[in-house]
Amino acid sequence: MQITRAERFRLWLPAVVWAAMILILSGSGGSSQSSGSLLRLILPPLAPEVFEALNFGMRKLLHVVAYAILSLLNSRALGGRRRLLAVILAVVVAVIDEVRQSWTASRSGHVLDVVLDTAAASVAQMVVSLRKRRYP
Repeated sequence: MQITRAERFRLWLPAVVWAAMILILSGSGGSSQSSGSLLRLILPPLAPEVFEALNFGMRKLLHVVAYAILSLLNSRALGGRRRLLAVILAVVVAVIDEVRQSWTASRSGHVLDVVLDTAAASVAQMVVSLRKRRYP
């Protein structure tokens, strides 16, 4: 079945918008200071080391969620096939994200974040694959 250009656009738009949001947040607006400011509004006063640990953990959790969602949106755009390609596309965004962060004064890029993002994108695809096998 031939997919129309409009249908292809409709399928890819969420993945492209999500990737763009990730890359926008890789600038100074997504810095540890920015997320810390938001957390201070939500959380009661905490010891500095507790607060920093929570901020760090929240930021890593957001990496996992963001790249799992990106991988799933990529897979959806690819018609539910080519799961490896969906992961690869997410990893490309992760690399661009970390390189951009390394160029931003208030940020730093880390290879381990790319590893975390790759794992999140991969696990999301594995969960979908296992679910489809179990519930066809």
